Amino acid sequence: MFNLFIPDTTPAAYNNYGNPPTVNVSVNNVTIGPIALNDASEGLNNKFWATYYDPITDNIILDDLAGTTEVITNEPLGVTRIGLAFDQNGNDVYAWITETDILMLRFFDSGIPGDTIVNLGAAQDVVITMDMKYQPSNARSDVLLFYIRNGGIFYRVQRESYAIENPTPVIAGASRLIDSGMRTDYRFQVKWY
Repeated sequence: MFNLFIPDTTPAAYNNYGNPPTVNVSVNNVTIGPIALNDASEGLNNKFWATYYDPITDNIILDDLAGTTEVITNEPLGVTRIGLAFDQNGNDVYAWITETDILMLRFFDSGIPGDTIVNLGAAQDVVITMDMKYQPSNARSDVLLFYIRNGGIFYRVQRESYAIENPTPVIAGASRLIDSGMRTDYRFQVKWY
């Protein structure tokens, strides 16, 4: 029997934080996150956050959907896909694909310490998520970045500072990453076609 897949945008039954809102821009991502940036004191499944690309200003923007917006970075190459996740401390993590098919990643690097932006090379699609957002203090929790390059699906993980590209069993034929999330058997799954 196939275990139930819980995508990032689907609230677990024991939480009552509503349904994800619709953001009226073409390149956006809405995900569940902390009560405030850099504040995981109430967990990572407290409220919805949105990130989107504004083509007029070339800015990637974070929105808490309660009236507060913050410019994250400027991307003059344009953005075709964007992903948002939060790490164990509630720090925001972004991945986006430029119009020239370059995968960019912005995350908090504890070695600096501070935010850093890295170019991860060519890619056609991206999703990013915290695997155990309902238990972020679990020592095994990680932020996972999945992307498509030339039809294959690859991933990078936070505990390796996203430095190592890992292949998945999908080596050809992938064109779109639909969603990702934890299954009820604590295995992680990516939906694609």
